[in-house]
Amino acid sequence: MSSRLIHRKLNKADIPREVLGFSKAQVESKLKESYTAYYKVKKDHIAKRQSYLEELASVLVEQQDLGRANMLRQLKERENQRSVARKIRYLQGKFSKGSTTMVTVDTPEGLQDITDKELVEQAIMESNSAKFQQSHHRPFYKDPLRREFGFKGLTPQSAAVLAGVYDSNEDIPEAEKTTTCCHDDANEGEGARTTIYGYFLAEL
Repeated sequence: MSSRLIHRKLNKADIPREVLGFSKAQVESKLKESYTAYYKVKKDHIAKRQSYLEELASVLVEQQDLGRANMLRQLKERENQRSVARKIRYLQGKFSKGSTTMVTVDTPEGLQDITDKELVEQAIMESNSAKFQQSHHRPFYKDPLRREFGFKGLTPQSAAVLAGVYDSNEDIPEAEKTTTCCHDDANEGEGARTTIYGYFLAEL
């Protein structure tokens, strides 16, 4: 996880950065204290939410040209709409917010559904690894083409390929060459010319 993300989360939650040096026992103790405070507040959440809306209405009245009663009514209506929407999502089975709870993998025995959290994570990471490494065996990921063209195609050799005049001094196997165009230059008497132009564009 990015250190910047951690610092943003700490600042947002108004947590001092000293917690980054806490031991595991200290973190677990603080987490227990936080849950205790949370459940204590949760018992009286309706009254506290009402108090918050009244304070918010007072602040918004100063910023907008509306009466306090009107502003408070709008906030309560909005709150009620959100509550109804949450209940509808719950009844429709969409309260999980889209988290992945099951994946299907291909095994020697056939397709298999996995629901165990650790196995699901492992299957997803293996799938992503295979996805992002599927081109690592291609010619442009190996020398000499990798050395001549790089990974962004911003080298002089890249420009030569696009101009159709690329001629490498490296020993490039025939299997890694692609015939991309044939021309018959009457003035020079040239025949078919073989380049890696098409292969280059396809890899990019």
